[in-house]
Amino acid sequence: MNQTVRNGQTKNAYWILLSIFFAAGVVVIGLAEGWILLGAAITLVVAILGLTALHGQFRKDVLRSLSTASPGVGISAATVVAVAVLLRGADPAVWAVPLLAVGASAGLYVWLHRHGRYVDSAAV
Repeated sequence: MNQTVRNGQTKNAYWILLSIFFAAGVVVIGLAEGWILLGAAITLVVAILGLTALHGQFRKDVLRSLSTASPGVGISAATVVAVAVLLRGADPAVWAVPLLAVGASAGLYVWLHRHGRYVDSAAV
């Protein structure tokens, strides 16, 4: 199932890292304050763009086919982020936000493993 691509990277590793970055974003949104929130958000955006470029998914032909037939993953991600925002500042946020992030990350990985598109970067 894992197709090896340029630099020994695999699409499975790409999906795992995207899921981890999503979990990190949920934790940052739910727990970070002020300048730490801004710095962490900028760092995550740069990391995701770098990961996408490293795996060859940041090309014009790939970006044209970004739409998906199942918008449920986007709605689910938005719901997770909304819950993290609602938990922000509450007492149970310390344990609930990381738990939410782990669950969302696992769910995203499973969805990507089953339905995710990955354009082989060997053609680059």
